[in-house]
Amino acid sequence: MANISFCLDGLTVVDASRMLAGPYCTKMLADMGARVIKVEPLQGEDSRRMGSLPELGGESFLYLCANTGKEDIAIDLTKEEGREVLWQLISRADVLVENFLPRSKMSLDLVPDKCFEQNPRLVYCSLTSFGPSGPWADNPGVDVIFQAAGGLMSITGEPEGEPMKAGAPVADMSAAFLAVAGILAALYEREKTGKGKVVEVSLLDAILTVQASMITMYFATGRDLPRLGTGSPVLVPSQMFRTLDGYIAVSVFNERSWQRLCQILGREDLAHDPRYDSNDKRIVEREKLVVDLAQEFFRFETAEITVALEQARIPVIKVLSYSEVFTSPQVNQNAVTGTWVHPVAGQVTTVGNPIRLRDPADEWSTNGGPTAPAPCLGQHTREILAELGYSPFEIEALLEQKAVACHDEQYSTTHRKAR
Repeated sequence: MANISFCLDGLTVVDASRMLAGPYCTKMLADMGARVIKVEPLQGEDSRRMGSLPELGGESFLYLCANTGKEDIAIDLTKEEGREVLWQLISRADVLVENFLPRSKMSLDLVPDKCFEQNPRLVYCSLTSFGPSGPWADNPGVDVIFQAAGGLMSITGEPEGEPMKAGAPVADMSAAFLAVAGILAALYEREKTGKGKVVEVSLLDAILTVQASMITMYFATGRDLPRLGTGSPVLVPSQMFRTLDGYIAVSVFNERSWQRLCQILGREDLAHDPRYDSNDKRIVEREKLVVDLAQEFFRFETAEITVALEQARIPVIKVLSYSEVFTSPQVNQNAVTGTWVHPVAGQVTTVGNPIRLRDPADEWSTNGGPTAPAPCLGQHTREILAELGYSPFEIEALLEQKAVACHDEQYSTTHRKAR
């Protein structure tokens, strides 16, 4: 049976990134079978100090989510001895992923030309905030900054309300996915040329990319797009409605569905109203029509109207909370989550690999996923240094110089995948 967990078996990735976009990119590569060595400063990367939960022993849910299946080495890159360890890793790696600000990268001399001198086959993936050059190139940012800078906040929220941020880190996650795609393309190209490539993804470009259809509409009309709440710019009705006991999302995508909806709501008059007899007309009359429909939906309990619409083959779903999502039979069938035991946090459940792989003859596909929880800081420092050829005496010297650190040594058991 095919298993995506072994597709990248034999590849080594050095993860010198922090926060979410870079780490989640390399987490996905680990999910696909790559060996990922995470390089952190001695005090740990930034995300270790964000989102700590007492339920996780004080560990960060952000870090635990984005770093499953990796090995960890703690290095002080401000020290020459520490930088030498990083160069040793890079010289043996297939992929390097970093998201340093340009000035930090220059101060470390961690630039593509220098890396290719050490390793001509390296795929060098650089994740930047706003791009490798330009007036914002050296500015730091986090997801809310990119949602604001890329216009997403301007089209999110209620029509008369303020701009709103999307509830999930859209820029970080989309940048992670784009980086994975770029890395895989560069690895495929390397098979033909024998040479590495630079892959560049900015979080600003990522947030623009997820809005591709909306941006096309903007350039066609030359007008800023309005906020539509949960509504759609291309379908009416297609949004959330309140019921007597909750909320549902409904989408009418053709005229047959519109006729059926009106019948179910007991509003055949709307079905025959010439103002609403096409989707284009309903878009024009959106404001009044949605008010009328909202009144009708509010007469029903969620289960009742959901069953009726499902039987009519109209897309509908109850708006679910996380506690409802993860008791959903469909989500459970997809088996997209995995649970691991972390030495400090204890039992940790997070999202695995959503990509499924199967041979044509297989009845079931498998999405695989990480084989280990996120590492403790410096958990594999000794093992990795020994593998690089450092003697026990040299390792102790690096530790004494504080060029590297080996934290939580009691948990320093290698968790590499069986090869």
